[in-house]
Amino acid sequence: MDVRDSRSSEVKRIGLIIGSLDVSKHELDFIEACSVEPLIDLRLIEIKKTDSKNFNIRKLSWKIINLFERIKLHFSPYSNHLQRYNLQNKVLLKEIVLHSMPLSKRSELINCDFNSLISFDYRFDFQEIQKFIRADLIFFYKGLNFCPKNILIGFDELLESKSSSSFSIIKVKKEDGSLEVLLKGSFVSSLYFLSNQANIFERRNYYLLKLLNGSMNKPDTSTQASWLSINSLNKVLQEPSLKDQLSYLKKVIFTSFLLMYRFIIGQKIVWKVFYSTDKWTDLDFKNQESLPNPRNGYLADPFIFNHQGRNIVFVERFDFKDEKGKIAAYEIGNFLPKELGVIIEEDFHLSYPYIFQNNNNIYLIPESSQNKDVRLYECESFPNKWKLKSIILKDVSAADSMVVESKGKWWLFTNLNPSNLSDHCSELFIFSSNDLLNGPWLPHVNNPIFIDPANARNGGIIIDGEIFYRVSQKQGHGVYGQNIQINKILELNDLNYAEEIMSKDSGVNIRNTEQSHHLHTNSTYSVYDKWDLK
Repeated sequence: MDVRDSRSSEVKRIGLIIGSLDVSKHELDFIEACSVEPLIDLRLIEIKKTDSKNFNIRKLSWKIINLFERIKLHFSPYSNHLQRYNLQNKVLLKEIVLHSMPLSKRSELINCDFNSLISFDYRFDFQEIQKFIRADLIFFYKGLNFCPKNILIGFDELLESKSSSSFSIIKVKKEDGSLEVLLKGSFVSSLYFLSNQANIFERRNYYLLKLLNGSMNKPDTSTQASWLSINSLNKVLQEPSLKDQLSYLKKVIFTSFLLMYRFIIGQKIVWKVFYSTDKWTDLDFKNQESLPNPRNGYLADPFIFNHQGRNIVFVERFDFKDEKGKIAAYEIGNFLPKELGVIIEEDFHLSYPYIFQNNNNIYLIPESSQNKDVRLYECESFPNKWKLKSIILKDVSAADSMVVESKGKWWLFTNLNPSNLSDHCSELFIFSSNDLLNGPWLPHVNNPIFIDPANARNGGIIIDGEIFYRVSQKQGHGVYGQNIQINKILELNDLNYAEEIMSKDSGVNIRNTEQSHHLHTNSTYSVYDKWDLK
């Protein structure tokens, strides 16, 4: 993957405040990631936490709930999230300086000349720390706005069944103590607290490291955190109240039994592809013609292409037996849909067959995230014979990729999985190249363009002359592909990207789009998909 690197060559001395040498898994991951960064000189600053040691029923019940979740997630990557690791047993500490002291012993730190301090916790007196350590303080905050509840990160969203969980990375400036938002965003909420919190911390580690090493490639868009005060940060995040724990436990039990029931009866999510001759701006997703699903699978992600008067629908054909997708084609018209068979099959999963034409050549870009690349196929004999022409991006987990040409340059829209989570729904990335076939493909300076599952994931594209409309997916709580929205691209160049959501007032009156995650159109037909439980 060809990535533009805007890093400074200056080594930054970073102080990470920890409450003890027994650190959590996510803290250890961050320390280890920093240790291999050549431009980061990480120093650990141990300041004893002021945790309450008082035993109460609230803490006991929360431990029981966490134990239940650890059992539930035993075979998932989140199973070790609550484990603790002693840094004294790590060889890592031979290379990282440790400052361990009470706040009263300040002299050792006064002359350390830190560029920045980092705190993952809310339980330190930041104002006191900045009196003797003159450095910007960077910390991680839950939510995009002030959160009145001082309960654990990642819990509020699940209690309220929110489809997304949000975060902010805040800087307390050493000059005047003012607060600035360095980065904020949202991602798809998990169904369980343990995995949701792990997702938050994985995202935090990933983006914080990129901010520190200068590889974020984002212009300075920091804003004043007027909704937050320094006093609101000196809190000890507590376990949820017994009432909130009970409410959450009811949700978890219901979700677990529902998933188990669906597994026992063999209930699956099944997608179906529909088509219509109605104008796409006034399309009703109800009661349209459909393509027949295969006996042991389904069709999804349709793209329509007109070639020599024939309207061909390219789709993902998923087989439950093989548990992978293939690219298939169907012909539609004033007759029953005609199946043309599988046109591209690999050893790995394929979906989202984005098809386009450049000069006299026809190309197709399927999703191949399972193979860690973005692949470009060229048509040899339409519509059945294709060959692999080039690899656009390598060593990336990318979903739902599309390219468009604008003002002599090619633009790639894709959804990456940058923090190694099973989530392609939360971040939109853009790359550009002057050469479709040979690259190189350079990342946009504002990547990621969006960190928001409400509009990040691609769901098709509509090209109307020089106007581009990006179709995006909206995710629900525990629901993939809850809805779509249409976004008109207003600005697309090397420095900026902007789009606006289209509505009935702006001339787009698409109806009944619930349970859909895809839309595409040509001059004759519009195609889309919807899901149901079977």
